Amino acid sequence: MSPVSITASAQRLACISATLYLGLLPFAHITAVKESCFALLLLSSLMLHPWGTLKTTRVWTVFAAWLGLALLSWQWTIAPDITVKSVWRDAAKGILAFSLCYVAAYRGLSPIYFGRGLLLATLAFSGIALYDFQVYQTWQGPHSPPRYDVSVTLLAFMAMLFLNFGHAQDTSARPARRLTGLALGLALVTGMLSASRSFALALMLGALVLAAVYFRHVLPRQRKIIVGALFIGIAAPLVLYSLANTQRSLAHTQDREILYSTITRHALKAPWTGNGFGHETNHAWYAETFKDIPGGEGLTQAKHAHNILLSYLEQLGIPGVLLILALFYSLVRPCWTAARAASPEMRRLGCAGLLLILGTLISNTFNFYFARHHLLLFMGLCGVVHGWISRENLRPTLSSD
Repeated sequence: MSPVSITASAQRLACISATLYLGLLPFAHITAVKESCFALLLLSSLMLHPWGTLKTTRVWTVFAAWLGLALLSWQWTIAPDITVKSVWRDAAKGILAFSLCYVAAYRGLSPIYFGRGLLLATLAFSGIALYDFQVYQTWQGPHSPPRYDVSVTLLAFMAMLFLNFGHAQDTSARPARRLTGLALGLALVTGMLSASRSFALALMLGALVLAAVYFRHVLPRQRKIIVGALFIGIAAPLVLYSLANTQRSLAHTQDREILYSTITRHALKAPWTGNGFGHETNHAWYAETFKDIPGGEGLTQAKHAHNILLSYLEQLGIPGVLLILALFYSLVRPCWTAARAASPEMRRLGCAGLLLILGTLISNTFNFYFARHHLLLFMGLCGVVHGWISRENLRPTLSSD
């Protein structure tokens, strides 16, 4: 087999395995399938070259600091077993997921192909969650994850499905766009029935981001459509959330105020080191502490900070907070630049990345999902978007192999 055909086979394998891995990652009970896809993605990415193209993104310096600080914290962690496990499962594997998906996207993964794969995943994931809710009257049935996990996954999927609307002139893409509209509607209903505040807030802010990006690129008469869509994008989540949740309003913060103030005081006892990498290294402290605090009885099962900045303050101290801010800045910067580009294709890529990052930030403001499969899904999707943006930026210099 010639080197050219080997490279072509590796490209196809990388595209298929990346799509399958990210599409299946949120599903429960198929760990062997997901790990097999990850292994195939690793193998195919190693066969593709040049890996030197990875230097086109500035996130690598932050990745090195993230992994280095996580490893260093093993020297003072209060739970060495959790730290060691978290270093591999979250930091190392998260960086690897970004890298492999970046290579797959840069070396030929089509946004159309990927978008249609994610479309099927969204329909299946939403359908399974709704089925469990209707049959078992719970969001944590035998086939679906807990309800807030459902909403976080759907925010990520919906952000990437935005790309499916980018081919208005392609008549062959019309069935996919219609199916995408159905998938987004199903995901919206599923997410709202989960009664997640972060889901509603992320949708509202996402509508503002899209309006800000596209408003200046359209004709005056089309701006009325954008204003109407913006109104619906803000009003619909508010109405649906109110209908789905009669016990907790968007402004309800009493439990979080107790949780956050107590954690902050405790974390600042070790401001430069924290308790060690891993968002549940300090889980025993929560049960002991909140049972004696007025109003904190319901927080004894919390086990972690329920906020990404507080969590990294607790894990790695002030350096951890600076690290996570630098990480999100390095991830959002290429997307922000792309969203403001003259090319419609670049704007779509940039907006998809901004919606993805915004949804993750909002979700991790009220809870903590920056670990396990949620982290891998986010890092993998960011790798895909960054890879596409780099490919678009360097398209004139890409070789034909």
